Amino acid sequence: MFHTKDNTKTVTLHEGEALRFTLDESGYCERYYEVNEEGLAVVKWQNDSVAQREWGTKPNFNKNFVYFFDEFMGGQFTYGKMTPDGGTELGKFHRSRRGFLVLPIEGEKRTDAI
Repeated sequence: MFHTKDNTKTVTLHEGEALRFTLDESGYCERYYEVNEEGLAVVKWQNDSVAQREWGTKPNFNKNFVYFFDEFMGGQFTYGKMTPDGGTELGKFHRSRRGFLVLPIEGEKRTDAI
């Protein structure tokens, strides 16, 4: 996973999964969420690099995953796939609406239970 120190947010998900993910806020605070039976995203791990605190169990993201990178100040949105050996950018566009966007990846098959 990559980190930046500006007004960005990055969501990473295991490839084929949507029920667990990380949210990195400009490299300052990273959280890992799992979606429960009620459809709520529950924080299971957090690393706050400003306060130098960490709690919960850090997830193991050593297999393929997809990322969604929101460059807030530039109004640009980038998404792609990452493996332990590197990554591939799949798309980039400018957008005017607020809020974070996660898109289906073309050809991706869900492997988690819905």
